[in-house]
Amino acid sequence: RNWYHHPASALVSRLIATEPLEGWPSAPKRVAAVLPFFGEYAEPSDALVEGLESAYRDVEATGQPVPEIALYDSREMENPEAFLRWLAQSENVDLVVGPLAPASVEAMVTLDHLPVPVIALNRFTAPGFPGAALDLASDQELGQLAARVLDVAQGPVLLLIQNDDWARSLG
Repeated sequence: RNWYHHPASALVSRLIATEPLEGWPSAPKRVAAVLPFFGEYAEPSDALVEGLESAYRDVEATGQPVPEIALYDSREMENPEAFLRWLAQSENVDLVVGPLAPASVEAMVTLDHLPVPVIALNRFTAPGFPGAALDLASDQELGQLAARVLDVAQGPVLLLIQNDDWARSLG
C-alpha cells in the first residue's frame, strides 16, 4: 500500500533517491533470487518470492522500469564463487538477493570478492563481507534501518517503540 498521508512518506522518497553503493547498479536489469525452495526454509522463501512479485507489480503499475526477476535454488550454489560468477557472466544477472539458509550465507560471506553485488538474507559471523546483508529477524533489520535513516536524515529523527522487554533490548 502507499501510505501517502503518513508523515514518513517524504522520507521514503529521500531514501530511494540516495546514490547506490559503489559498484552497485542504480537500476538493475536482471535480479537473481537465490533461495532454498525445498526443506526447512522453503516457506520463508515462498514468502520472499511473493514479496518480490508484489513489489514488481507495484513498481510496474507506476510505469517505471522493472528488472527481470529470475529464481534459482540455492542448492545449486555448491561453490559460491563459481555460482555467482556464472550468474554474472552467463545469466547476465547484475544483482543477487539471497541466499537465505544460514549455511549458504556463511559459505558465501567468506569470499573476498563478489563478481556481482549480493544482498545476503541472514546473519553471518564472517567479517569483511563485500556485499550487503538484510537480516529478516526484526531486531537486526531495525538496526540496519536506523543506521540508513541516520545516514540520510537532515534533521531530528523520532523513533517510536513499544514499552516492553523486546523493544528495550534493541538499545
